Amino acid sequence: MKIKFNLKSRIWQSGPTSSPPCAIQCGHQLGKAVGILHTTCLACKSTIWPGQVHLKCSQCQQEVHTNCQDKVFNSQSRSLPDFIFPGGVAIPAVLVNCLAVIESRGLETQGLYRVPGNDLKIKSLTAKVIKGDYIGHSLADLDVHILCGVVKEFFRSLECPLILFDMQNLSSAINIKTEILSQVSMLPTPNKETLAFFMLHLQKVARSPATKMSAETLATVLAMCLFSNTTSKEDNLEEMLLDNKNKRMLVQEMVKMDPTEWKMMLAGKLQI
Repeated sequence: MKIKFNLKSRIWQSGPTSSPPCAIQCGHQLGKAVGILHTTCLACKSTIWPGQVHLKCSQCQQEVHTNCQDKVFNSQSRSLPDFIFPGGVAIPAVLVNCLAVIESRGLETQGLYRVPGNDLKIKSLTAKVIKGDYIGHSLADLDVHILCGVVKEFFRSLECPLILFDMQNLSSAINIKTEILSQVSMLPTPNKETLAFFMLHLQKVARSPATKMSAETLATVLAMCLFSNTTSKEDNLEEMLLDNKNKRMLVQEMVKMDPTEWKMMLAGKLQI
């Protein structure tokens, strides 16, 4: 398979006391915009539909509903390290708990991450997670599709996305695995370990015949939750669609990789 993109590094490589560039608070210079693809409102986290007039920041490219303009300046986005306990594993506990319940009760359920759950419950639980409230006691009784929705909303809500590199023109599919592992290994530790942990989870979902979720299908429904927005208002529809396709293809390749490599990445023993 020939893949027409490569991974061009745009990765945070600062020391432990620094913050990723995307975690720097933007003052938001908002102007009217009309999108051609659906996106998520920065303030309320609900959908902005194609053709819907809304507001877009000329600096960070984040988008909000027109009636959410006041909320965006008061909202407190959180980055991945905010959900990690000092001295523990560099993976948010809420994510570990949600994935554990999904794996214990959901691997015989069709359409994990594709079939929508109750939107109100998903938004309510995600809001509690962002505030730092403990929701572990309520996970056991929740429908697995709601839990999958919370996982997706959690990744969307992060101020700094899980995957922090861009993609353009990979010359050959022969070295794509090595290139992916090389770029992932340079991510900040929370991003690297959370990504490896999540990929191992997705591989379990893909291996279960009952879920009917292949690597390709999982990539289709999850890629846009994991990546930063690499398109701008100057991009045309063809460029935006290609960018989205590249992100899906990259996530698909990640899900197909040998689980041992992700486990070694988690253990800090992978040699690139």
